[in-house]
Amino acid sequence: MLAPVTRALSVLPARRQASDPGANSQAVRLPSPSNRLKAAVHYTVGCLCEEVASDKEMQFSKQTIAAISEVTFQQCENFAKDLEMFARHAKRSTINTEDVKLLARRSNSLVML
Repeated sequence: MLAPVTRALSVLPARRQASDPGANSQAVRLPSPSNRLKAAVHYTVGCLCEEVASDKEMQFSKQTIAAISEVTFQQCENFAKDLEMFARHAKRSTINTEDVKLLARRSNSLVML
């Protein structure tokens, strides 16, 4: 799903070891890299909505912020998949600027740059 993106993140252990001095009697579940990314996107969207709300003298509901966050995250997933496929089609294992240009061709505002 997020293979290209999550591989770049440092992977945290899912549970603390009993021999770990900071471990207690209960195992601690750490969020997956995908959930951490979702939380980061949600936080950033919330900050941007606050900024727009103060500039435009309006408010965003929590549901609206959550919906914008989800759509943004899904779009990023689609971008990651497309970029990976472009690189794979060119028989490369690394995404480069040519792949990003191919992705940007779908956006009229980005093509103008």
